[in-house]
Amino acid sequence: MAESNGASIRKAYDDFAKGNVPAVFAVFDAAITWHVPGHGLLSGDYTGHAQVGGFFQRTMELSQDAFGIEVHNVLADGDVVVDLSTTTIGEPPETE
Repeated sequence: MAESNGASIRKAYDDFAKGNVPAVFAVFDAAITWHVPGHGLLSGDYTGHAQVGGFFQRTMELSQDAFGIEVHNVLADGDVVVDLSTTTIGEPPETE
């Protein structure tokens, strides 16, 4: 039996946390839209692997690599998957 879309997305988040970006993009459709609500510096819609990758790269730069995602729920209905998550920006790593 094939892995469900919801399980695939959960695994993609786990791969992201481990820094396995190629595995993450292998799961995402080439026409993915990543929506960031609000009116902040990074708010907006990012479409396609290049824009989504650029969003995360810019996020890591701005947070000085102190960015994290906690997934609370993944809702899947056929090919449509929505996740409810909290993003955090912790303290930047200490430099010596």
